[in-house]
Amino acid sequence: MNTILRTRMSVGVPLRGRVLSVLLLGFVGLLTGCGLLAPPSSSPYPAPDPDPASDGPRPSPTEPSAGAGEPGPWFEGEILVGYRDAAALRAIVTRLGGAVVETIPRIRAALVALPPGMSVPQAVRELTLSKPPGLRYAEPNYIRTLIKPEPGLTWPDPGEVVARGSISAAQRRVFDDPLRPRQYALDVMRAEEAWAIATGRGVILGVVDTGMDGTHPELKGKQLEGLSCWDEVPLLPDEDGSQGEDAHATHVAGIAAARGGNGEGIVGVAPEAKIMSLRIFDARRVRPGNSSGYVGDARVARCIVWASTVGPDGVENSGDEAHVLNNSWGGRGYSQTLKEAIDVAVEHGVTFVNSMGNSSEDEVLYPKNYPGVLAVGATDPWDRKADFSTMGGAISVGAPGVDVLSSVPLWIERPTGEPYGYMYFSGTSMAAPQVSGAVALLKERFPEATPYQLQRALEMTADDVEGPGFDRLTGYGRVNLARALGLPELPPDGAEVVIKVLTKNPGLGGEPVGVPFVDVILRQGGKERYFAQTNAEGVARFLNVRPGEYEVLASGGDATIYRFRVANRLSARGRVVARSGERSEIEFRFSTSLRVTLRWEEPVDIDLWVGEPQPERSDPETGEVLSEWADPKGTNPARWGRFSGDDRGAGAGPYQETYTLREEHFPYAPYPIAISAENATQSARVTVIVEQNGITEVYGPYRVEPGEVLPSWEWPDWWENTPKPEMDFEEPGPGAPWVY
Repeated sequence: MNTILRTRMSVGVPLRGRVLSVLLLGFVGLLTGCGLLAPPSSSPYPAPDPDPASDGPRPSPTEPSAGAGEPGPWFEGEILVGYRDAAALRAIVTRLGGAVVETIPRIRAALVALPPGMSVPQAVRELTLSKPPGLRYAEPNYIRTLIKPEPGLTWPDPGEVVARGSISAAQRRVFDDPLRPRQYALDVMRAEEAWAIATGRGVILGVVDTGMDGTHPELKGKQLEGLSCWDEVPLLPDEDGSQGEDAHATHVAGIAAARGGNGEGIVGVAPEAKIMSLRIFDARRVRPGNSSGYVGDARVARCIVWASTVGPDGVENSGDEAHVLNNSWGGRGYSQTLKEAIDVAVEHGVTFVNSMGNSSEDEVLYPKNYPGVLAVGATDPWDRKADFSTMGGAISVGAPGVDVLSSVPLWIERPTGEPYGYMYFSGTSMAAPQVSGAVALLKERFPEATPYQLQRALEMTADDVEGPGFDRLTGYGRVNLARALGLPELPPDGAEVVIKVLTKNPGLGGEPVGVPFVDVILRQGGKERYFAQTNAEGVARFLNVRPGEYEVLASGGDATIYRFRVANRLSARGRVVARSGERSEIEFRFSTSLRVTLRWEEPVDIDLWVGEPQPERSDPETGEVLSEWADPKGTNPARWGRFSGDDRGAGAGPYQETYTLREEHFPYAPYPIAISAENATQSARVTVIVEQNGITEVYGPYRVEPGEVLPSWEWPDWWENTPKPEMDFEEPGPGAPWVY
C-alpha cells in the first residue's frame, strides 16, 4: 500500500490503481514565474504602496485582456484577487503562473492575467482550495449589464403630452422652465416646497453609467471632470462623452440635476448640484456576451474609489470628491472587489444609490443587494409600484419611474434634423436619479450627515404607497422631498456589523481557518433585511445597518458559483445587537460531521480507505500539505477518525466497514474515499454510504476487481465528478467530501 495520497486537484498522474501519488490541492505544473505590474505613474489613482513596483509595460487598457469579452458571465483570461500585502500578492500570482495587470491599493485588490489554458473557474478553485497565505478572496471579473429603460411614451414631442402633475401651473413658482409642467414626478414628490430649503448647491453627484452628452444646455456649465473608467482618460466638462451610442446617462443626469431657471426644457431634482460623469459602459467594450460594453468589476471598483476618495485633482479630501453616486446597472455575481469599493465610498461619506431593476420579479442582483446601498424601485404617476419594477428585501424607497421626461443627447434628431432634446423614458433607471437628487438636497441641508442618516431620512418621511410599513414592492414608500427637507434633525447614525465564520478546529499554523462563500443574512421581524457573503478569511461586513437586534443566519459550503461542490451545507444562527455609531461582531465556528460506510455481499476482504491530511508533512517543492490513506487494517492507522473494524468477509454477509470523523480533526481539506480490493480474491459489488452534516448520500454499487483501488474522484455518480453545464457546474470539484 502506497500511503501518500494525491487527488485530482493536481495534474499528470494515474488516478486509478494502487499507487496514488500526486499533491493534495495543487496545480503543480502551473507554478511558473511571472512579472508583477503596477499602474503607471500617469494613473489618476494613488501609487500602490507597498505593492510591487512595475517591472514591465502594462497591457494596453484600450484592448481586452486575454480572452476578455467572450460569451459568459465574466471576462475570460483574468481573475480578481484580494491580498493582505505585497508578499501575499507575489505568492498568489506565482502559484497561478499569471501576471498582475493592475492593482487597487485602497482595497488591496488586483486584476491578474491567467496563463494560457487556465480557465477562470480553475483559477478561482485553485486559490480558494489551496488558500495561499494572505489571500483574502479570489473571484471572476464579472460582466454586468445596464438597466435599460422600458418602453413608454417613445420620443414624443413634449408639447403633445398632457401633464400628469398634481399641482397647478401657478403653484410651480420656483423655476419657470417651459417643460416643467410635464414633470409630474417633481409634483408628487413636492419638490417646490423642498427647493425653498435646498437646491443641491455645493453637492457633487456622480453618474456611474454610459457616457453623457455634456453639451446639452441642461447640463452644460455644471460639470466637473469625470473619468472614462475603461482607459482612465478624463471626461472633460461640457463635452459629449456619450460616444454617439446611448442616451441613458444624459437622461439620468437631467432627472437628477438639470439646470433650473435657464429658460429651457426641464429642471432636475437638485438643479444646483454639480455632475461628475463616470463612464463604465463603453462602446469599445461591446462584445458577444457583453452587449452593454461593461468595463469589468476591476475598472468599476477603481472608478468608485477614485471618485469617492480623490476626485479629479487627485488629492484626498480636497472637495472635488463625489457626495452621491447614481447607478442603474447590475448583475448576479457576488463580487468582494465591488463590495469593498462601495464600502470605501460609504466610509468616505458617499451615498451609493442603485436602481432595483426592471424584471418585475423578486430577485437578487449586485450591487443593489450589498449592505450600505440605497436601492430604489419605481412608482407610477398614481403612486403604485410600476409593473416592471424589481422587488426584494433590499429596496429602500420608491420614486417616480414611469414616463419621466428628461434630456437626451443632441445627436438624437427629429426627421427635420433638429435635436429632440428631451424624451420620456420609463424604468427604475429613471427612479434612482430622483432619489440621488433627493440625497443631494438633503446633503446641502445637513452637510455633516452620513450616508445612513440621509437614507434613513428619506425612508422615515416617504409616503407609504403600498402595504403598511416596509414592503418588498416600494420599501418604505415613495419619496416625499418636502417632508424629508423639513426634518428638524437627522436620525441617529447607522451601525456596522461584522460576522466571522471560522472552522472550529485549527488548521496550519494552529489557527482556525476562515470559511469562504458563506451566505450571511440579518433578519428582523421575520424579514430578511441585509445580506453579505464571507470572503476567504471568513469575514462578512455590513455597513449602514439600522440599529436594533437581528437574527443572524449563516449558511454555506454546499456549492459556489465557481462551478464545483465543496461540502454538504453547514449552517448556524445567532443574534447580534447593532448599535448606532458602533461596530458589533459575532463569530460562528463550523465543524463537519462525516461518516462513511462500505457495504458488500460477497465473502471477500474489501477495505475502506480514507485520505487524511498530515499537516506536518509537505511537498518539498511546493510546500503543500500531504495526505495519507488511512485503513482499518492498521497499516496506516486513522488519525482524524476511527474505523469500526476490519471486516474480511468471513461468515454470513452482508459485510461492512465504517469510518467516523472525530470532532477534533484537520479542517478545510478534502477527505477522499477509496474502495480497496488489494486483498480480495474475487470481484465484489460495493455500495458507499456517505453521511455528512446530517445528509445521507448513497453511491454505487461499484464492481471492483481483485487488486484494484477505486478512489472517489473516479466514481461516475459522485455528482461533482461530471460537469453539468445545465446546473452551471462546468468544472469538476475535489472528488471527495470537503471537511471544515
